[in-house]
Amino acid sequence: MIAPITGKFPGGYAYWQLYHLPNIARRDAYYAKLEASKSQ
Repeated sequence: MIAPITGKFPGGYAYWQLYHLPNIARRDAYYAKLEASKSQ
């Protein structure tokens, strides 16, 4: 079990919420668009 990054330093949770999650959402949207354009 890996300890969550948020426990190590105070900014961890804010980093996760403000940076990491939006980037994943953007990446997923990008790949979804790519797959949709391939299938047309």
